[in-house]
Amino acid sequence: MINKAEVNTGRQFEFDVAKSFAIIFMIIVHTFDHMTQTNGNILPKIIEFLGCPPAAGVFMFAMGLGISYTKHSSPKEFAKRGIKLVIMGYVLNFFRETILLIIGKLCSVSNSYEGVSIFSSLMAIDILQFAGLSFILVALFKKIKLKPRIILIIAIVMNIISYLTIGIFENSSEYVQYPVGLLFFTNSNTSFPLFSWFIYPALGICFGSILKHINLNEKNRLYRYILCVSITLLIIVSIFCKLLNYNITSFFMTDLYFKQIPITFLWCICIVLIFISLYYFLSKLIKGRGENIIKYLSSNVNTIYIIQWLIICYTIAIMEIFNVNLFSTVWAIPIGIIITIMCIYISKFWNKIKQKHY
Repeated sequence: MINKAEVNTGRQFEFDVAKSFAIIFMIIVHTFDHMTQTNGNILPKIIEFLGCPPAAGVFMFAMGLGISYTKHSSPKEFAKRGIKLVIMGYVLNFFRETILLIIGKLCSVSNSYEGVSIFSSLMAIDILQFAGLSFILVALFKKIKLKPRIILIIAIVMNIISYLTIGIFENSSEYVQYPVGLLFFTNSNTSFPLFSWFIYPALGICFGSILKHINLNEKNRLYRYILCVSITLLIIVSIFCKLLNYNITSFFMTDLYFKQIPITFLWCICIVLIFISLYYFLSKLIKGRGENIIKYLSSNVNTIYIIQWLIICYTIAIMEIFNVNLFSTVWAIPIGIIITIMCIYISKFWNKIKQKHY
């Protein structure tokens, strides 16, 4: 299957599909977590599952492949992009939560942010900070010209180190937890620490370096192979978890997901590779307008991510002002889809404004 020369250097549409579904799943799970009451047993688990490995895990893997394929691959360009993403992450924190917290305190309005400090609301670690730090780290690796397999080995070591640090900062003040939380899991608001999660983009980088050498007529065979191996490994890991008395739902419904301990990672990466493979076969069926929508979502994923948080958080604020109850769980998916559509139109409007001014 593998050619000596790079024969597959064009756009890999299956990863546009992967990123598009990842952002949709993120929006749905954020809608579920913040705008609905938890009703029922099966639907909440399905939504939480789709919002975990098939969302962040798939997105990070796809991000790694994008790093491997990008034409803007100088260390300086990666570093600039990384710094920009980190700043965007903290600016988003301010506008989606901190400013609402300040207004609530100034106006003595009872709200869902009571008990949350201004510092912790501003310094929460989310996927934008993680993405930014990943680009900065890759800039360093590019500078010293590390090969993809060495990057993967470093990422594995980082994940193990992260596992060993769990609990060390548990009783530290928030002024220690949040800066350290950029690198290690310190509390549930340090969602995507670099050392725990960098293994996903590292695998994406390695996969991208291999995919470049795969003939287009061999991609079917490659993804069938990955799908079969991933399903087999998922069954083996799941049985192993059962023997160790691990509840598999804890891998996407508790902090074990954010901690990404080795057993969590093994289970989640099987899910990621299964979805990546399925997205390849799905990508072959998407044509015309559907293809254009997918490419738009993929190309504007950061903008859409920011917009969806602002829509969700300010909608919650309005609901609290008018004492509107949270929605039932069954509304999570329909409302999430509506918010996705709103994000697309708002992002198009925002892009037009940027084009006029820059």
